[in-house]
Amino acid sequence: MLRLIVVDDDDDVRATVVGILEDLDVTVVAQGRSGEQAARLVAKHRPDAVIIDLKMPVMGWAAIEPVRRARPATRIIVLTAMPEADRHRALRAGADAVVRKSGRVDLRTDLTEALGRVTRRADLT
Repeated sequence: MLRLIVVDDDDDVRATVVGILEDLDVTVVAQGRSGEQAARLVAKHRPDAVIIDLKMPVMGWAAIEPVRRARPATRIIVLTAMPEADRHRALRAGADAVVRKSGRVDLRTDLTEALGRVTRRADLT
C-alpha cells in the first residue's frame, strides 16, 4: 500500500485530496499546512510520495529542495493553481509531477494519473 503525506495551507483542499487518496486505498500517514512542515514530515514518516501545494505562506516554493533532501526516494507531486510557467518551474526545481487545482473538472483523475506515473503503480483506480 502506498504511503503519502498531503501538505496544503487550505483545509478544504487538503481534506478533498485526502478523501480522494483514501478512496484509492492509499494511506495518508501525515498532513501539514506549510512547506516548513513538509520536510520534517517526510523525514519522520518516510512516505512513497508527498502532495504539496506550491504557494503557501510558509515556504511554498522553497519546500521542494528540503523535501527532496529529507528523503530522495519520496516522489513529489505539486498541487497548484499557478500558471503554466510556474508549473514548469516546479518540475525544474525537482517536482516529479504537477497537478492543477483548477481548470480541469476531475481532480481525482489528475491525481490518480500523477500518482500512478510517479510511483509506477498501474493498479490505482
